[in-house]
Amino acid sequence: MAKATRASQSHKIPNARKRRAGSRVAARAAVAPDFEMTNAWHLRLDEKGNVEWVSDDRTLSVQPATSFMQRIEDWFFSHLPSEGEL
Repeated sequence: MAKATRASQSHKIPNARKRRAGSRVAARAAVAPDFEMTNAWHLRLDEKGNVEWVSDDRTLSVQPATSFMQRIEDWFFSHLPSEGEL
């Protein structure tokens, strides 16, 4: 009986690897648009020395955020000391 159990378990291992590999491919495909250059923001300084956030289609004077909560988090973390200041 032990041999039958080992044989059935060894048969399941490749299937589990295939499922994990398939889920990794699906995860990569899901986040791929987030890493495209069209979704990237670049920083530059304007003529007054203020930071501008530049994308392919617009320029912002504040950090782009998707929600009010994200703006609150950004504000909060901007007031924490950086590693060099600790």
